[in-house]
Amino acid sequence: RIVVPVDGSPFAERALPVAAWLARELAVPLHLLEVVPPPGDAVRAIHYLDDLARRCAAAGWDATRGHDPAAAILAAGHADGPGLACLATHGRDRDAALLGPVATAVLDRAPRPVVMVGPHARPPCAADAPVVVAIDGSPEDRKVVEVAAGWAASLDRELVVAAVTDPG
Repeated sequence: RIVVPVDGSPFAERALPVAAWLARELAVPLHLLEVVPPPGDAVRAIHYLDDLARRCAAAGWDATRGHDPAAAILAAGHADGPGLACLATHGRDRDAALLGPVATAVLDRAPRPVVMVGPHARPPCAADAPVVVAIDGSPEDRKVVEVAAGWAASLDRELVVAAVTDPG
């Protein structure tokens, strides 16, 4: 399943169109999650999630209390077997410090790929839109390309590998 963490903000909801598209293309359920820090308003979260799930055709949702949103996101992604987290990010730079503390913690702990949806991201609108992966010459490039190739095969899309360099 694809888990989208939300918090009632339009910022977090930016990930929904991309996540919904992926869920349809991969024929997997879309699942919403809100982590409510104690003593947060769980009743508000339940009403919000129920309404949002209806609007975006999510298969399910969870409101959970906790102080560690990243752990809750990763646990929800693996609740029914392997899953994928899809979350919004500020996307202002390649610097992980600008991703935000929750996104950074999810990326640091995730055993599987995570989809980060930047401020200008949108789901592909063309059936022939490729899967694009960026490499930067690091030792992880091979693994990243293997994952992207798997996605391209699952989505029946072309794979484009883009070399990214630091302009500085």
